[in-house]
Amino acid sequence: MIANRLKILACIENAKQFGRIVGKYGAFQKYVDSLPRADTDQGVIALRDTFRRLFKFLGPRTAFHFMMDIGIPVLKPDRVVERIFKRIGLVPESLHDSDALYLALIQEGRKFAQATEYPIRYIDIVFVYYGQVQAKEVGIERGICLSNEEGGPSCSVCGVKRYCDYYAQSGRPARA
Repeated sequence: MIANRLKILACIENAKQFGRIVGKYGAFQKYVDSLPRADTDQGVIALRDTFRRLFKFLGPRTAFHFMMDIGIPVLKPDRVVERIFKRIGLVPESLHDSDALYLALIQEGRKFAQATEYPIRYIDIVFVYYGQVQAKEVGIERGICLSNEEGGPSCSVCGVKRYCDYYAQSGRPARA
């Protein structure tokens, strides 16, 4: 971010916008509480678009990350979560960078949160750790569900390989 002047200017403008919201509502949380609930797919997209209009440099995926971080029950539909959910067959491979993809990822994340009774933020963290190159702070020396560019998945140590479409169809030996 430091090397990108436009991002720096966006951070300054976003801080000003944040200050204006706090000045008007008394607290940012009060502003968030005043917004319509994101209970439907249309509501989720409308809320995301509201934040994208308010704050500079929020892409479609990043806006969902912001929403999750401020307590709105959405999963951050990043590429790691997308890769894992597609590999285990929760989201169709045919979906690419679209609202349909983001909503499908969020819906599946919500199902995990409901089934486990953990907050969706926790579900997101688990999947991100599972798909990162390494997460030594949680005992993952090498990511498990890595992209092929990152060296490919370590299917031999994956706890969900028996449910994984990628593993079943890959026909390649699992990495240790």
